[in-house]
Amino acid sequence: MPSWTYDVSLTTAKDRVRFYAGDTIQNQAWIYDEEIEAMLLLRPNELLCAADILDSQSAQSSGKVSYSIGGGSAIRIDLSQRAIAFAQRAKELRRRAYKRGVNPFAGGQTVSGKTVQETRTDRVQPAFTVGQLDNKGDALPLTREDVP
Repeated sequence: MPSWTYDVSLTTAKDRVRFYAGDTIQNQAWIYDEEIEAMLLLRPNELLCAADILDSQSAQSSGKVSYSIGGGSAIRIDLSQRAIAFAQRAKELRRRAYKRGVNPFAGGQTVSGKTVQETRTDRVQPAFTVGQLDNKGDALPLTREDVP
């Protein structure tokens, strides 16, 4: 039998995914613990996992029909709004996940900072450097006769 649990302390990945997805009210639950745990195996990043779950719910909700009760404008149940809300939340979670992994760095802004960066032995060597094409005296300068 599938289960639904949620701990507000958010100590497990499952609870954090459920929190990000917004499925935290038991009597309105729409995803089981086992589904979240299976999705976490496919997508270990909790924000992206929640986004995938929301995309799935959006797809399921988009197939549901909107209807009115009592005719006219009495009560309107618009289930397409649910699909849109799920899709928007998934998009926001993806934005947060990708933004979280980016840490811009601007090095070499001072002479001492540049020196520190250049002395690091594990840094990737630059493809281009200032003066790399300067004549160092190891080649003769070209003359007009050397040019075809």
